[in-house]
This record gives sequence, C-alpha cells and structure tokens, in this order.
Amino acid sequence: RVELADAKVQAMRGSVSAARRLSAFYAITHRPSDAIRWMTVAMENGDLDARFDLALQLSNAPDQLNRTRARFWFDKIVAEGDADNVEKAKYGIQNLDEIEAYRKAHP
Repeated sequence: RVELADAKVQAMRGSVSAARRLSAFYAITHRPSDAIRWMTVAMENGDLDARFDLALQLSNAPDQLNRTRARFWFDKIVAEGDADNVEKAKYGIQNLDEIEAYRKAHP
C-alpha cells in the first residue's frame, strides 16, 4: 500500500518510470481506466513512447470515445513520423478500422 502511494507521488512529481509501473499494475489488476490515467501521466512527464502505449490501451477500451481518442494518438504518431512507432501505429489504425467494420456489420 505504501509502495503504491509512493509511486503515485513520484509519478505526479514527474517520474516516468513510476507512472509506467502504476499503469502496468492497474492493467494487470483489470482496472483499465486507472491504467490509462497513469500512462497519460507518463506521457505528460515526457515519455514519447507512452503515446503509443496509451493509444493501445485506449483502442482496447469498450467505449467508442476512448477508441476515437486512440485513433487521434495513432494518427498523430504517424503524422509526426515517430520512427520508433509509425508502423505499430499504422497497425493500430488498421485494427481500429476492423473493429469498427465488425461493429457496423454486427450491431
């Protein structure tokens, strides 16, 4: 409990690694909204790779608004030419397109 509280303080003070640890913890404990929150903090703390990880988390969310935001981040990564993540982001966009096509075909 204390470790979790300390990690939250560290993340809010700018620690990318603490924010990523929190995001991972909440992802494996099936609390996706908390995982998304802490990956957002990692991104805000300057971790450019967190943009892709955040988009991936959002793309797996059950609600349309989060998937729409995922597309925003995937598109931004592609548009900016983020060399480490462009191909993965293109795949993410393709995956979102397939999910939406399936949902339209099977309401």
